[in-house]
Formats: sequence, structure tokens, C-alpha cells
Amino acid sequence: MKTKYIFSIFFLAVFMALPSCKSFVEENPKGQMIPENTEDYRYLLNYSAVFVNGYGNNEFGTDDIDLNQENVTGILSGIESSVNYYTFKKDLFTAALSDEEWTFLYQQVFYCNVVLTEVMNSKNGTDAEKNELYAEALVHRAYAYWVLVNQYSKMYNASTAATDAGVPMPTEPVINKNLTRASVKTVYDAILKDVLYAAEILPNKQPNKLYPSKAAAYALLSRIYLIMDNYSQSAIYAEKTLSIQDSLTNLNDFVDDPSLLPRKIANPELLIIKNSSFNVYALPFRLSEDLLNTYTDGDLRYQLLIQDGQTGANIGSLNFDGKAFVRSKLNGEDMNTGLTIPEVYLNLAECYARLGDMDKSLHYLNKLLVNRYSTDSFTDVTATSKEELLATVLLERRKELLGNGMRWFDLRRLNKEPQFAKTVTHIYRGTSYTLEPNSANYIFPIDTKVIKLNPEITQNERN
Repeated sequence: MKTKYIFSIFFLAVFMALPSCKSFVEENPKGQMIPENTEDYRYLLNYSAVFVNGYGNNEFGTDDIDLNQENVTGILSGIESSVNYYTFKKDLFTAALSDEEWTFLYQQVFYCNVVLTEVMNSKNGTDAEKNELYAEALVHRAYAYWVLVNQYSKMYNASTAATDAGVPMPTEPVINKNLTRASVKTVYDAILKDVLYAAEILPNKQPNKLYPSKAAAYALLSRIYLIMDNYSQSAIYAEKTLSIQDSLTNLNDFVDDPSLLPRKIANPELLIIKNSSFNVYALPFRLSEDLLNTYTDGDLRYQLLIQDGQTGANIGSLNFDGKAFVRSKLNGEDMNTGLTIPEVYLNLAECYARLGDMDKSLHYLNKLLVNRYSTDSFTDVTATSKEELLATVLLERRKELLGNGMRWFDLRRLNKEPQFAKTVTHIYRGTSYTLEPNSANYIFPIDTKVIKLNPEITQNERN
């Protein structure tokens, strides 16, 4: 008999709130909608309150933010989770402070599993409609698992991935079985398989940027392969993405009024929208001098998207010495942590630099940067060596992807290379906190409340 599911906010925390041996099935509850028709599963995947959530707390641990200002620390004193991430605290979560990102992401997994389990047997829909919904659910679930495995597990390492602990991977919407953590290799193998399959079914583009498209699936594959150090495959799927969508916004067109920059839903650079789970730049917060010193004359990302912390028009009531990133404040939206065309260009520039094809690397890098620098100051980037070019690409990656959560993942993966490994130091209320390269604190702990309910889930060791 077909399992029935409740469409309600209850599922926001259902994965953590119930013991692993207990099912959360309910037969035809009065007043609740039970999915039966194909259209019902479309409505389920349209549930933006679920699927728009990405990640964002990791921004507090990066070298891009400096919260050592009295006004900022005063605000943060009421946001315990922010302080915990910023100070690399061993125990990020407490009895009163839950890990909302884990909750959001497994909520997405649950809903995707409902669709994947049932949509192909739903009523009143064509095979094409069912297949597309199935493919969308695969991509949403893969995206959630990619974030989870890159926040709660070690970085992918081909020599140890088969034994490194990944994350639980339920594939059914009834949590009544063991939730032992799958290996990192198992997680990566599964998400690659799912996205490769989905990419063959999805349309090139979607009418709504909340829906996964073929272009978005290819971009996700490029990101995954880059993290795996598989640069040739990352480049292949990045180029497949650009063969469908390669649009870039020229910042020169918005010099007079940056508030006219496109909103997310209409932004030609966005492939899929995923909001930051905690909009670290919405207040906004102070940027580090380490980051600010990387900008050069004519960089419109600095001119348009960064404002003075005392007098900037988009700063609001939180005043401080220094500079703040205000992209999200310009049109009142959360930061996007989803896939973008600029990230794809940077993937290509990095991959080809690493593969030794400097001409291709420079082609993709300059194609992006000509849209980021003022027309009267831009000259094509050149390099005399592969090493010089790679360093330039990674620097531009840091500036271009500011605020979307990728800096944390890049710090993690680049720590494997001595020339790029970096110690992150934060000062908070007079105390210095340090995150060394390859520190165990680059792996987030699993909320102890989750482990208490599911004791088969092992904890990550932190310092």
C-alpha cells in the first residue's frame, strides 16, 4: 500500500525530532493534503520555503569577515551561533541552540525522497512530466548532500574517501532504519550518479530559477569535480553549462545606480537560487583588511558593492569603521548560495590553469573580468607561468564569489596545497582565535541532539 505523507511545517525538524527506529507516517490525516496526482508533486517541489534554503553560517569562519568592532560585537552578542562559528568554538551547538542548516538540508532530502519514491506512479500526468519532476528532485537532493558532506565531513581525498565518514544518506521518506554515516566516497558516488542521470532529462533552462535545469546540473557537476580535484571533468561540464547559458552582467552598466542590479529571479547570471541560511551580509558586517587589500583601481565590485561602514547608503543602523559588502542590501534580498555563471567561468579558468592550458584559462578569466572592471581601466590579464596564473585566478575567485559561502569550501580544499594553505585568525573582544590549515575545526560537529536521537551517527572530533 502506498505510504501517505503530510504536507506541513512539521517536516522542518522531523529528521532530527524522531528516533531512527520510528516512522513518521500518518494515514490520511484529516484536513491534510495527500499527494496522488503528478501535479501534487509539482506543488511539493515548488515549496520554496523548503528548497530555497542553502547554507551560509560558514561565512563566519572565513578570512573575509572581521567582526572585531564594538558595534558589531554588540549585535553578535545576541546571536550565539554567529559568535561560535567566528571563534571556531569546539561545540557550535547547545541544548538551546540547534543546527538549522542540518535541519533545512535534511528537510529537502525528505521531500525529495517523497517525490523520488512516488512520482512515477502518480496519477494524471505524462511520462515526460513525471521524469522531469524526478530529475529535479535528484538535483535538489544532490545539492543538499553536497553541502552536508562538505560541512560535516573531511575534504574529498581519493586515497581515504572510502573510509572517511560522510553523512547519513536516507533514500526513502520513512526514517525507520539505521542512519549510519555513509563514507565520503559513497556520498560523492551517489550525487554524481544522480546529477548525471538528471542532466539527461532536464530542459536546458527553466522558467523559474528555483527549478533545477540542465545548465544548473552541469554547473553542479563542475563544482563537484573541482572539489574532487578532477579538473578535466570539471572543465567539461563547465563548458557544457556555458554552451547553454553564458550570460554575464556588465557592472559598467550600473555605475550610476547599482540598486538597479538585477534581482535574483531575473538575474541572467544565476542558474539556480539557494538563499544563504544566515545572511551574514544583510546587516551588513565589516570586511577584513586582508580581503579589502586585494582590490585594485577600477574594480567595480569594490566601487559598487562595497560601502563605507559609517556613511554607506545601505549600511542602516549598524555603523562601524571599515567597509561592508552591500550586494544583498541594494535590492533587499538574501545572498544567493546557488550556482552561477561567474562561478562556472572561474572553474574553467582554474581548471585550465592547473591543466597547463594558459590560453584557455586566460580566455575565460578575461571574459569575466572585462565585465567587472571599468572600461577605461581594464586590460587583459596576462601571466608568465602556470603558477602565477593560478594564483591570479584564485584571487579573483575570492573576490567574485564573496558572500555566497564558497570561500569556506575553497579554504578547505586549498589547504591541501602548501602554497595556498592559510591560517585564519579572528579577534573577538580582545581575544585571538586561530584556525590552522587542515584543522579538525574545518569539519562542523553534528548537533548532539541529533546524535542522542540517532546514536549510530558518530560525532566529528574537534579541537
